[in-house]
Amino acid sequence: MHACSATTPRLHVYVFRHFFFICFVGGRGFSCALRFKNTNNNGRKKKTRWRWRWRKQTAGHRASLQHTRMDAIEQVVVYADVRDAQLLEQLTEAVIALCKNYIIHPSPDSDTADPLLFLHLWEKERDNVWEHVNNNVPIMRRLECFVTDSKNQADGAVAYALYYRQMPVLSLAAVVTGAAEEETEVSEDWIATALYFTAAGLGCSSPSEALAVFFTFPKAAGKVVALEGECGVLVAEQSRLLRDYIRHEWGLPVQLVGASGCDLQSVDAFGREPTTAEEEREPAVYASLIDELLRNREFCTLRDADPQLHGALCALNRHHNLRLLRYRLQRGIHVILCRPLSFVLEGLFRGGESQATQPLSALSGIVASIQNFEHHWLGLPRTEVILIRARDDAAATTATAAGASLKWAQYLWGGGQIPIDALSGWHAVTMAGGSGEGGKLTNRLDDAVRDAVVSVFAPTGVGE
Repeated sequence: MHACSATTPRLHVYVFRHFFFICFVGGRGFSCALRFKNTNNNGRKKKTRWRWRWRKQTAGHRASLQHTRMDAIEQVVVYADVRDAQLLEQLTEAVIALCKNYIIHPSPDSDTADPLLFLHLWEKERDNVWEHVNNNVPIMRRLECFVTDSKNQADGAVAYALYYRQMPVLSLAAVVTGAAEEETEVSEDWIATALYFTAAGLGCSSPSEALAVFFTFPKAAGKVVALEGECGVLVAEQSRLLRDYIRHEWGLPVQLVGASGCDLQSVDAFGREPTTAEEEREPAVYASLIDELLRNREFCTLRDADPQLHGALCALNRHHNLRLLRYRLQRGIHVILCRPLSFVLEGLFRGGESQATQPLSALSGIVASIQNFEHHWLGLPRTEVILIRARDDAAATTATAAGASLKWAQYLWGGGQIPIDALSGWHAVTMAGGSGEGGKLTNRLDDAVRDAVVSVFAPTGVGE
């Protein structure tokens, strides 16, 4: 284990089975790029163009990313698949009322227009990397959406907007044409549940009313709280109990999200728990790569040389769902992250005693580098973190899955020592008998966890 040099950047090229991982490590963190191998049927490499992404960031822009508050939407981009002129005018008025800095991409008036117009437009925008990174508006203050008066979930453009661009979609097709709403099991699709809206779903009887509701946002945005801890089962249970408490006792909208940025599985109609305590609705984008990196002995040297690598991949998993997270926060929905950094810390301590002999300053540099990559380069919002420590360590060890050979929380917070600088802002709470007798969970929200969350939500008046 070692910290990155504050002055000397390093470039590493890691070759895995099907892709390269390029990692640029330096004192300000590290940037990375992924490139898939391109081979033909004979196994020979094809010519592949490299796409380098360069972000020029001033000190002011970096500060805005690190301290961005979600109290305002500063830029709105609307893709308006609306043919009715009066409806388009009403849409424009609703957008202007929300934000003066806006762009509306309308559909052509001609009936012979390209039916794949918006798909082609989005593909061009995807390839225009420079325009995206040169946007001076912080990514968490932007709003992108797709409004259509002729398409529903069965249309390819809607599917692209939902699952590739992760932008909210308002479909006015049913209320405009008078057709019945499509019958789809959207409740089983966490992305569509979060991003797909209809007039009926918004409780509106007219297109103009639906537009007004869709473009009305709360004054205060949602907040992100992360619950960390060594015992995954215990932290997942407290996360679910906390979510239910916030919804029922405080009446606030809140969503429980896993370490990779996907919603956590809930109990089904028969009350059965998910297979694992932290099982998410869908596999993370880089889950297989992380698993191979941590478990394959061939990469032991690589892990020792750059222990922050798997932490960067975990951050990239959350970045994959950043736009969905952004929209939830814009809607005033609070988000509880379940153990986003715990898995990374477990990976750092898999080396056992040899890792424990390393100085805290080295570990602090590694964690700080990962956090800098997550917040500075990827633009992920900073979170208030609550560390849950069970007083009954034996029970916690029984409940947690096999993994780290050394408990990182005991090493970092044990003996009353001050935690490393990178984690100094965490709210550490100790649950009194949190695992119950015999290592069983209590199915009760711990008072210390609840009080710590009250302190996070205090500016909104919660708990007063």
